[in-house]
Amino acid sequence: MAERESRTLASEFAAFYGEHHLRLVRYCYRLVRDEQAAFDLTQEAFARLFTRWVKVSEPAAYLFRVATNQARSEHARRLREDTTFAAAEPVDAASARDVEVRIAVEQLPRRYRELVLLYYFADLPVAEVARVLRRPPGTVMRQLAEARARLAIDLKDTDDAR
Repeated sequence: MAERESRTLASEFAAFYGEHHLRLVRYCYRLVRDEQAAFDLTQEAFARLFTRWVKVSEPAAYLFRVATNQARSEHARRLREDTTFAAAEPVDAASARDVEVRIAVEQLPRRYRELVLLYYFADLPVAEVARVLRRPPGTVMRQLAEARARLAIDLKDTDDAR
C-alpha cells in the first residue's frame, strides 16, 4: 500500500513539474538575467518543494516564493562580492522594443517588478500572484494597474526621445 501511495505522489509531482517547469524557468530568468542561474534556481526550488510535497498546501505559490527568495539571496550575495548581477541579453535575441520593455520593467520598484514578472512573464493568475507575494488579490490588481501606468509613462518617454 505504501509503495502505491509513493508512486501516486511521485506521479502527482511529475505532473506538477511538467506543468510549472518552463513557467518557473522564465520567471527566474527575468529575475536574474542569467540562463544557467535561472535553471539552477528552478531546480533548487523544485527540490525544496519535493522534500515538502506532502505538507505544502499550495505548491505553486510555495515554488515561486522559494525561487523569489533564492534570487534575492543570490542578488545580495553578489552585491556583497561586488560583482555585476544582471547579465546582458544578446542584442540579436531581442528587438529594440523588447529591450526597452525589459529596461523599463527592471527600473520598476521591487514591489511592482515582482508583480509584473509573475503576472506577465510567469503567466500566473492574480490569485496565484497574491499567494506567492502574500498580498491580498485586490492589492495585487491595484498594484498591477499602477505598474502598467508607470510602464506606459516610461515607455512613452522612450518613444518621445526618438
